[in-house]
Amino acid sequence: MALLEEARAGRVVINLSPAAPLEAALVMRSAGLDDSSIARALGAMQTVISTFARVESPGLSLSHAALAAELRDRYGLRFFDSVHGAVALAGRLVYVGSDESVRGAAE
Repeated sequence: MALLEEARAGRVVINLSPAAPLEAALVMRSAGLDDSSIARALGAMQTVISTFARVESPGLSLSHAALAAELRDRYGLRFFDSVHGAVALAGRLVYVGSDESVRGAAE
């Protein structure tokens, strides 16, 4: 929540990995949620985040996919972690997340 408060104050800009909503949807689907529930959950996530700040999402390109493959090969990252890391690295963004291996690869 501290990051969202910083964004609300205009001190930081939040860039959401373009793969994050897909990852969230797949996690929910694998947990057995139906598409209607997934849609509501993703909508609620968007509502909560947007109440704090405008969230930007950089595009996803073939060069991001190639860099993600390199990160998986070099650092042993999982698929979505490698995409998040590649987007951050290519965009010179600060990676914020709980996975230290992604943070190290994205720096």
